[in-house]
Amino acid sequence: MDKQEVYFYSAGHKLKGFWYPPKKKHGPKSPAVVCCHGFSAMIELQMVGIPEKLSEAGYGALAFYCRGLGESEGPRGRVLPMEQVEDVRNALTYLQTRDDVDADRLGLFGSAWGCSIAVSAAAADKRAKCVVGTVGIGDVERWLKSERPRWD
Repeated sequence: MDKQEVYFYSAGHKLKGFWYPPKKKHGPKSPAVVCCHGFSAMIELQMVGIPEKLSEAGYGALAFYCRGLGESEGPRGRVLPMEQVEDVRNALTYLQTRDDVDADRLGLFGSAWGCSIAVSAAAADKRAKCVVGTVGIGDVERWLKSERPRWD
């Protein structure tokens, strides 16, 4: 089965995501990973191959747009780190509602901005049993200032 369009709520906003079911089954329930997108929120580009490879390895994978980004509801274009952490935590809650997911074996993956969000979410939520990140941003304030002039 290929990816499936899914929806869940965070702070009253309907968030859109894609569920990649595990292709290898090791029982009725499988571990699952929330894939956290980067600053541009282009999961079609930033997550290329990641959810698919997790699925092939026997993990369920959820890639989704945080509130206000992509096709998710919320204030358009607003990017507040702690709101995105809340969205990731609500993605974990969504995974726990799925009959095919082992709620005790959840992880997070993030790249760039998404790595920072995944690390923050894992620090706040013990349901995340592991975190894998690539090219994380250690000082978000300094990074943002380097990306755009203050007036922008």
